[in-house]
Amino acid sequence: MERHAHTLHTALSLHSHQVHVFTSPVLPQELKLETQQGSTSSSSPHIHFHEGEPGRWHYNKASEQFLEESQREKFDVVHSESVVLPHWLARNLPNLAVSWHGIALESLHSGIFQDLTRKPTEPISPDFNRSIQGVVPKVLNEIRFFHNYAHHVAISDSCGEMLRDVYQIPNKRVHVIVNGVNEADFSQDQKLGQECRSLIGISKNVSLVFGVAGRLVKDKGHPILYEKGQGW
Repeated sequence: MERHAHTLHTALSLHSHQVHVFTSPVLPQELKLETQQGSTSSSSPHIHFHEGEPGRWHYNKASEQFLEESQREKFDVVHSESVVLPHWLARNLPNLAVSWHGIALESLHSGIFQDLTRKPTEPISPDFNRSIQGVVPKVLNEIRFFHNYAHHVAISDSCGEMLRDVYQIPNKRVHVIVNGVNEADFSQDQKLGQECRSLIGISKNVSLVFGVAGRLVKDKGHPILYEKGQGW
């Protein structure tokens, strides 16, 4: 289970929602660490690990656990990561929300912009050539089946525009909710900043160069860093 998903599930639990998570097994030492950090309190999500090799996902085993739990009490809402639930199972679940971590068109945009930085005399990377050829069919497949979803929630205006303009999703079915930030965890900490400088050997009067990693799309915050950098 990725960290952002655990953050979401924990936040819902803290707001008095009963949350059950069905996921792949973890290594014993990882489970022990979770327990030591106090993540198994009464306000934490109920984690169901299916049997099998740590880190290997088996949707059929998790589905069995889900169905067994739903016999005790029906779920109001079901949330799934995009690739973990086959359509033949998903179509029978009411109130299903599905998360997609970047649509294929964003990956295509990123690849195009990245290649534009290539010098005219520099040959095209074989890896880029393969990825470009592979992502186009994915874009077409997404355009064909995305209309089957009742609603789409995009995390940025740019992603919402893609869904409306390219994927041809009607306006009333596309909603934009920007990703939230937990300010209790992510806030300015001068002391921690100085400790970090000291740890890696950077003096107080030396400027730092910031960078971001990720696809070259607006969702990743590249324009924000560029905008802020203009005033430095």
